[in-house]
Amino acid sequence: MAMANTNYNISINLDCSNSLPPESFHFEQDNKYLVFKVNFCNEVRPSEHIIQNINQSTIVSHATYFSYQSDVTRLILFGIGVTDPIAGSILTTQINNYIDIHINNLPFAAFKYVIVNIYIVTVTGLEQEQESRIIDSIFREALGVIPNVPATQESINKLKELNIKEGDDIATNNNCTICQENLLFEDMKVVEMPCSHLYHKNCIVSWLKTKHLCPLCRYSMPTATTAAENTVLDTNTNSATLS
Repeated sequence: MAMANTNYNISINLDCSNSLPPESFHFEQDNKYLVFKVNFCNEVRPSEHIIQNINQSTIVSHATYFSYQSDVTRLILFGIGVTDPIAGSILTTQINNYIDIHINNLPFAAFKYVIVNIYIVTVTGLEQEQESRIIDSIFREALGVIPNVPATQESINKLKELNIKEGDDIATNNNCTICQENLLFEDMKVVEMPCSHLYHKNCIVSWLKTKHLCPLCRYSMPTATTAAENTVLDTNTNSATLS
């Protein structure tokens, strides 16, 4: 059975600053503090969509942190959405070890408070079988929603063919939405719809022979019905002009 795999990547650094944290926070004269600034980003592949981006700040005294080190760190991680117990335990150990190693060294030991910058990126990747099944499902649903009205052959023939080469940004960062392959896959020809969306020529031509709407934005290509209506409109306009 296909499963989703999630990888956690973490970066940690300490910083000292002369600017104070929010004035609303009450500092005790004899205490030192850690200011945790956490950025959590959750990305799903292969689409590379960022589905979650959280920034959170937490201020903890040295006394509290070092008395309940693991509990404090786990609570901070839980607050940004790291709920997986195994991942939470691993990240907690990494964060605590980093702080233990550096906090008593200069210049950090000399400051009343130290900023702990934590950057966590999770990448959730779907296995090939699951990815294909989801893509199939999406397009079957799309085919059921979009009316079975083809675009005219004339409008299909007028699609602009692009000369895209290896290394072009437009090719490197874009896939054909219909087949999910890169635009340069196997040197396939690429065309541009009037709405500016790009597809492999073979893919979009096959699509437009059954569906007249752009798969992404539903831009409406001319159909036999709209072409006939335009012809009638032109005829009526010409007749009115002659009279």
